[in-house]
Amino acid sequence: MKLRAGLAVAAAFVGLSASAYALPITGSFQFQAAATPVNAGVTIDMASGLNFGSVSNFSASPAGSAIGALGSCAANCGTINSIANLNNFSKVVPLFTLNNGLSFDLTSLSTSPIRVAAANGVLASLSVSGTGTYHLAGFNDTFGSFTITTTGTNTYVSLAMGQAIPEPASLVLVGGSLAALGMVRRRRA
Repeated sequence: MKLRAGLAVAAAFVGLSASAYALPITGSFQFQAAATPVNAGVTIDMASGLNFGSVSNFSASPAGSAIGALGSCAANCGTINSIANLNNFSKVVPLFTLNNGLSFDLTSLSTSPIRVAAANGVLASLSVSGTGTYHLAGFNDTFGSFTITTTGTNTYVSLAMGQAIPEPASLVLVGGSLAALGMVRRRRA
């Protein structure tokens, strides 16, 4: 009888741990937002930081992914906060929040800004890459990267998702279920 009760408790822990673990955010997307240097009177390639306008032209793919299910948006799709200083970087939480519920916390810059001065009819540009965490209700927080490329006042943001970050509750439930299974086996032996 004790064996059956122990197995029932272990099965309950395993069931709870499976349901507590949400899926990582998958898919890819891009959007646009007008950018201006935080330091007035300079071209975008000389910007020490960036101010952004509202998010527009949001598109996501593939259709069956978590991101793909968010659809698309043409205008006023969300907000993107300023990156105050590219040279002496500090976290931007959140970097952006979209109206469809997706947000991203920028925690580090992975490369120095790539700056290209205007020449021979080519507009000045700035490219910045970094990493952080994506958030979307019903999904695990997911590590990912981003790249912002600015040419003139047109800004393109491309993003990629990484591995899921496990929730502490999931880890506790999995650990508890393994301990319960171990105790049941020990009593049987």
